[in-house]
Amino acid sequence: MQNSFEDLVGFIEHTLVNFPSSKTGLVTIAILILYFLSKRFFILKLEKREVSKDQRVFLRKRLNRTLNFILILVLTLLWFTKIQVFFVSLVAVAAAIVIAFKEFIMCFVGGLYLKNSKIFKNSDRIEIDGVRGFVIESSLLSTKVLEIGPEKNSQQTTGEVIGIPNSIFLSKAVKNESYFKGYSIKTFSFSMKVDEEVEELEKLLFEEAKDICKDYIEDASESISKFSEREGIVIPSVQPRTKVVLEDHEVVKLLVKIAVKNTEIADVEQRFNRAVISWRRKKMD
Repeated sequence: MQNSFEDLVGFIEHTLVNFPSSKTGLVTIAILILYFLSKRFFILKLEKREVSKDQRVFLRKRLNRTLNFILILVLTLLWFTKIQVFFVSLVAVAAAIVIAFKEFIMCFVGGLYLKNSKIFKNSDRIEIDGVRGFVIESSLLSTKVLEIGPEKNSQQTTGEVIGIPNSIFLSKAVKNESYFKGYSIKTFSFSMKVDEEVEELEKLLFEEAKDICKDYIEDASESISKFSEREGIVIPSVQPRTKVVLEDHEVVKLLVKIAVKNTEIADVEQRFNRAVISWRRKKMD
């Protein structure tokens, strides 16, 4: 019998030495036993008091709340170190997960941002971070764009589809050229020497611009006006305009601003280019 008792004591000592948490566990068990004994003691004392039934119920609930608060406070202080280590480990694991899946998380957040902000929709013409094109598909992780270009001045689609991770929309500005329901106000630029007949070419391009948009200028004006009124912004002029910009003492830029259909931007650009080439050839002859 004595040997069995000594073996039990030895086992307990071995457990306490090799497993530090076991001490906290034993103290926790002792506290729980004390909690239930105290609760039972106070309830018995309460039952012996000569009070009304409603008051007894109130006092019993108050006793339970007080004892529960003391129990939670004591156990929290007792296990604080262990809980602290657990939460530190939890934060470390969460940080590792965030780092490992950073791009995926940012793409997902970017997708939610696009869905909620409704910056563009499928078939809209957009430009972001040097990529231009028509949106053909948009999901929570990526956006597919039918490329335009790739040259800066080109308005033709290349037939290539570019996949853009949605994370880029969180840090880069996106330009939507389709907000006016199929129309855009585009500016075409042409460089000239100062000694060339700028006024003559300006008049030629102005007449060309009026001829290009004459069939849809009213529809474009109505569409753009409705959008501007809805958004509370100043209604831009959709009538063709020209502007001369002096780059330096030798070169000027002739700008032509015109409302165009998004589907015809490339054709309009080519028409202007050919008109300029034709004008210059006549001047050379």
